[in-house]
Amino acid sequence: MSKNILKEINTKNEVNFNSKKFSRNFINKLNLKFNLAYGRLSYSKNLFISDNNFQCKGDLNLLEEFPLLFFDCSIYSNSKRDLLKKLNINIKKDNKVYTLNVKGNLSILNQKINFKEISTNENYKASNEDLNYFKEKFENILFKENFIKIFNLKKIKKFILEIS
Repeated sequence: MSKNILKEINTKNEVNFNSKKFSRNFINKLNLKFNLAYGRLSYSKNLFISDNNFQCKGDLNLLEEFPLLFFDCSIYSNSKRDLLKKLNINIKKDNKVYTLNVKGNLSILNQKINFKEISTNENYKASNEDLNYFKEKFENILFKENFIKIFNLKKIKKFILEIS
């Protein structure tokens, strides 16, 4: 798509999904908002899987030669064990409230990620060495084939197991 056309498109949209009460959908609720103005895409996502809330917001300048997707994401769960169980990961973890915060940027075209900050409510803040380790594991596992495959649940599970 031509950059001049992107500059002319201005749109604001919201997508909502609510699962039926007794369905077996993985996602219970989804709210996605995005705003495209003058080639800049801003987004916010709120996703509920059981009692686990996944939030993400950020932006992307589509006019750049190598656009970077900036993100600020968090996961809130009433039970870390239940969160991992929902993802079919059986790790013996305590059943405490769990919060994970991740900030960084993603280069879709180059299949690279940079983490600026990773922290949890368990008083953990990733060091630069840890951030580089997470970057390496993310790129080697989730970006192994192409961008769309990063949403593959098996790859996400492997990544979580690798960094846990």
